[in-house]
Amino acid sequence: MKKTKTSKKKSISVQKNKKTANASKLQLQILFVLLILTFSLSIANIAKAQGYFIPFISDGISIDDNAIQLDSLTLEQKIGQMIIVHGSTYNIDEWQKMNIGGFHLFAMESAEIYKATIDSFQENSQIPFFVTTDLEGCQNSFANFQEFTPNDQITTVEQATQKGTTEAKFLNELGFSINFAPIVDLEDSIWGCRSFPGDQEQITILADAYISALQTADVSATIKHYPGKTLVVSDPHQNLVTATIEAEDIFPYQELMSITEQRTKQEVIDLVMVSHLITTGTVDSNGLPSTVSPSVILQLKENYQGLIISDDTIMRGLLDFYGDDTDQLYLDLVLAGHDLIINFNEDPNEIYRMIEVITEGVEQNIIQEAQIDTTVTKILELKGFIVE
Repeated sequence: MKKTKTSKKKSISVQKNKKTANASKLQLQILFVLLILTFSLSIANIAKAQGYFIPFISDGISIDDNAIQLDSLTLEQKIGQMIIVHGSTYNIDEWQKMNIGGFHLFAMESAEIYKATIDSFQENSQIPFFVTTDLEGCQNSFANFQEFTPNDQITTVEQATQKGTTEAKFLNELGFSINFAPIVDLEDSIWGCRSFPGDQEQITILADAYISALQTADVSATIKHYPGKTLVVSDPHQNLVTATIEAEDIFPYQELMSITEQRTKQEVIDLVMVSHLITTGTVDSNGLPSTVSPSVILQLKENYQGLIISDDTIMRGLLDFYGDDTDQLYLDLVLAGHDLIINFNEDPNEIYRMIEVITEGVEQNIIQEAQIDTTVTKILELKGFIVE
């Protein structure tokens, strides 16, 4: 029996409808799969941003009372101790997981918030964090509830001692262990109030009194920004800066880093912070930012055995030199000879990547592990450990 034209048309129409239905079904399935993939990627990105993919590297450290076995720390754990991070409270778990050496706190509303924040950081940490601030003159993170005398108003040893004593008591009560101060640059033409008044000798005398008061009360002091002139030319937070260093610029550093009949090893400054300036003159950085210049750090270490710390590595005065090639930057900071490195990037994944880059540098013999061991020993000793 022959099919009529009408039945043929119906058959073709049915087939077309089936194809259309199948195509629509396939499109829906593809769309559903794409939605699932998009959702999964979004969840993965959120998880990554929160640091959930960062492995725990803080376990297995052998501590007995105040004695610590250096060999019980893995290479990653040692490198973590060399880093000072931004004290963002939403990253506490990640900073603890990575065995980070210290964190820096900026302005908060009250003493109670500072105390609670510091306690939450220290609570589950095998090795206590350094807790840092920078009461460096007129820059006061505690201005919401506590005022301090600016450096440019300090003119006598008695005033400098009183300033150090007052600030040390305040910082101790909150739980801070390091003050990134005093600034011993000879001039502050940018902010106008962060340096002590006077010539290089007067500034050294005032800084010495202030440091002694801080460190006697167990708050480590930091002289900065070696080798000087950081507050004169341009702001290195925003710009790549060059300067010519004179003998008087490094005079305060040479004096405050030296052991003398009047200054014992315990009274020598605990930390020296190096700036990002490209320098010529008495201290020549050989065309490199001082923080990554081996010649600058080597010259600094000739008369100093304490901790050398970099200025913040996310400042444009350093990043612009590297064109944001942070892998090479991280290697160069260690190769130059830094003990502590400040990195205020708030992304925990970037801090973990920094640890991994330096770890690979050691594994590839670009960096000597003996250097890492020496550095971490000094860090742990400043934290009060006996290193075995």
